[in-house]
Amino acid sequence: MSGAMLRDLKILVVGGTGPMSALVDGMLRSIGIRQVRAARDAAEAVAAMHREAADVVICATPDWHRQENWPDVPTIMLLRSAGPAERSAAKAAGATALLSHPITAKTLFQRLVAATKGG
Repeated sequence: MSGAMLRDLKILVVGGTGPMSALVDGMLRSIGIRQVRAARDAAEAVAAMHREAADVVICATPDWHRQENWPDVPTIMLLRSAGPAERSAAKAAGATALLSHPITAKTLFQRLVAATKGG
């Protein structure tokens, strides 16, 4: 994915704590993403998507279900741990890609590229 394409992505970050949202926002901006919005929970995310659809959703809340909301929008699920139960639940919720702690700008970039490949 070229830098210009990456810069133009519209990202919606859903859930997570204030510090985690700020960390993800900072990482996204450090890799060139210019359009980052935040939603506290799934209900706020749905409202935000109705106002302006995102190209990718980065989610730290288990109540976002991609299939029920926007099945064509790639969803990167942030996991506190990457155990089998957590991975299975994230995939069941429609996660396109998974990202577990510790999160780095490099791994976030890699998941963005993988989630948007061909789309």
